[in-house]
Amino acid sequence: MHVRVACRARFATFLIMRISELALLDDLSTWRLFLKVCRMGSFAAAARSSGMSASALGRRMAKLEATLGIRLFNRSGIEVAPTPEAQQLLETVGEILNRFDSALSKTVDRSELNAKTDTLRLSAPCCLMEHLFAPWLSDFQAAHPHLQVQLLIRETADDPDRSDCDIAVHCGATTIGSERTVRIGAFRRIMAASPSYLERTGTPKTIEELRSKRLFHYNGAMCDTIWLWKDGKRHRAPTELASLCASTTGPLMGLVLEGKGIVLSTAVFMCANELRDGKLVQVLPEYKEADKPVSFMLHSERSERPLVKEAVDFLREKWKDGEGLSSC
Repeated sequence: MHVRVACRARFATFLIMRISELALLDDLSTWRLFLKVCRMGSFAAAARSSGMSASALGRRMAKLEATLGIRLFNRSGIEVAPTPEAQQLLETVGEILNRFDSALSKTVDRSELNAKTDTLRLSAPCCLMEHLFAPWLSDFQAAHPHLQVQLLIRETADDPDRSDCDIAVHCGATTIGSERTVRIGAFRRIMAASPSYLERTGTPKTIEELRSKRLFHYNGAMCDTIWLWKDGKRHRAPTELASLCASTTGPLMGLVLEGKGIVLSTAVFMCANELRDGKLVQVLPEYKEADKPVSFMLHSERSERPLVKEAVDFLREKWKDGEGLSSC
């Protein structure tokens, strides 16, 4: 009995010594995720409640195990159970976090705490921001309740060092060094129109037949000259004949849905629901537009911040699950 108590005491001392090392992982969020997995008994459930992917959470727990040098979970299918060592860790860490939160609530006014929150700044073109990155980062905040996210609309990505952004989302080729560039994938683009417009004016069968239609063109950073491929041959869409051009897609897609014309290029992620519901149909599907590559450009002095690394991993996981998106 005395031996068992002594062993537990030594192990508790060992855990407390290793806590300082875990600060390198990501403040206290890794500890909180560990507690959540133990209590919920599932990586998937803990990930959902934290607004992150199960694979990203699994990597955090694997890193935690590597840092401690012990196995924390016994896995059985989708369920996980803490090992005896993890049970002791659960008790120790739970107590430490409770004391920390209690002390913080007594000594720091909530308004002061919010003023001292960490900040993540991300810039992106309007369409990507509205449809993808803004909602994704809102999910990311679920695991970081005191994180302030600042979103900047930039149709052309600036070097993050100049724009003071942690992450700049860039479409196309980048000019900064590869050590500061993270390629995340690409998105698919199509021509689209409403069924009512095509029924009224006829469905074009060739690029040439587009010339007799009312055309809309998005001429922002994600779309300049539109090249289409069919049977190994390149064709240029007649953007010069567009009756309405816009630097954002909102006004254009509203008109397309109302049956007013054909949009020459739109990202699938922007109209996936409308395509699925039959409110829009793809025009000239046999003509393929090259996928648009997307990269993250990182601030040279902040790219190693744990928060930035975690945000990049989280957003890459979200990208993998997106409709009309392909991953690297």
